[in-house]
Amino acid sequence: MHLERLDFTTLYACHALLCLVAGVSFLLLRPTVKVPGLRWIAASFFLDELFLLLLLNRNQWHSPVVYLLTDLTVLAANYCYYLGFARLIAVRARLKWIQILFASVFIAISYAMLVAPDINLRWMLICVATAPMHLLLAAQSGRHARGLFARKLLAAMELVMGLGATFQAVQLLLLPAAPRALTPPAPVQSALLFLQLCHEVAIALCVFLLVHERVTHEAECRAMQDTLPGMLNRKGMERELEAFFLQMQRSGGELVLALIDLDHFKKINDEHGHPAGDAALVELANSLTSHMRPCDRAGRFGGDEFLVLLPDATPDYAIRTLNSVRIHVSSLPGRPFTLSSGGTVAHRSDTVETMLARADKLLYQAKQNGRDCVLIA
Repeated sequence: MHLERLDFTTLYACHALLCLVAGVSFLLLRPTVKVPGLRWIAASFFLDELFLLLLLNRNQWHSPVVYLLTDLTVLAANYCYYLGFARLIAVRARLKWIQILFASVFIAISYAMLVAPDINLRWMLICVATAPMHLLLAAQSGRHARGLFARKLLAAMELVMGLGATFQAVQLLLLPAAPRALTPPAPVQSALLFLQLCHEVAIALCVFLLVHERVTHEAECRAMQDTLPGMLNRKGMERELEAFFLQMQRSGGELVLALIDLDHFKKINDEHGHPAGDAALVELANSLTSHMRPCDRAGRFGGDEFLVLLPDATPDYAIRTLNSVRIHVSSLPGRPFTLSSGGTVAHRSDTVETMLARADKLLYQAKQNGRDCVLIA
């Protein structure tokens, strides 16, 4: 492709059209998917649109205010860009650090504009501000990119942008004053504009991929949640059990699996109504959550039966924890209830099916022993 044949007007028009379409698309997409960060990314595209308009007309106005507004628009667009992607990929935004950097650079740009006019110096300062931002976003997205194509793509693009801005800042800094004042040849400017246009297209596609991955992930999480007690359902607990079991086999740690069943749950529903039964399930879920460690897992396994997974736990810890839950629910004000539990310690020769079968057998034995008890083998 002969980039010198691409005139500036065509490139600017394509760039402006892309920014407008992308910004409007993300604004219209935000109410539908409810994904955070889209409005900030849309704002960055709209600010890019404003930057292009100012850039096309600033030579006609010849006003320092217009030049400063152009540079401020670039910084604001990059700030919205970083904040939007940080929220989209759910990482902690280093806003205070970015704000201090951008504010310092804008003060320096104002000095370079009003006191010692130097367009190349101003562009170098903009590169100094944006390079760390791109590199930071590359590091943050790459750190959480395991198995996610869109995040890997974002990390690669941000790394290239960060290194490119760093190289340009160093180049402008090291060049002597006279060459720094020279304007790049038209083919070079066309090539840079074309590469910037390709970057904007890639970023827009990356946003759509990130939105798709996030919406898909949230849908999978909702599919594994039980809406009544607000815990994992059977599908989610089976996935957790398989993960814990594989981890135990690799590391040789401990794993205690327990099944919990509400005593006379049908009687609660028949005598007090299904709302009372639902309330009992919620109380049991809350009690389990409050008595377990952050690494433990519990979820509704079906009906009034709950599955509890205690990694790196001894049988004594499992007995103490489940007995604390049993005593708590049996002393609730209003409508207390009792529960029975059977649990087992996993062995390296076990399978998921054998562990569940042993726990189910012990749960049945706890029922036969009069209920309201905990048995851990």
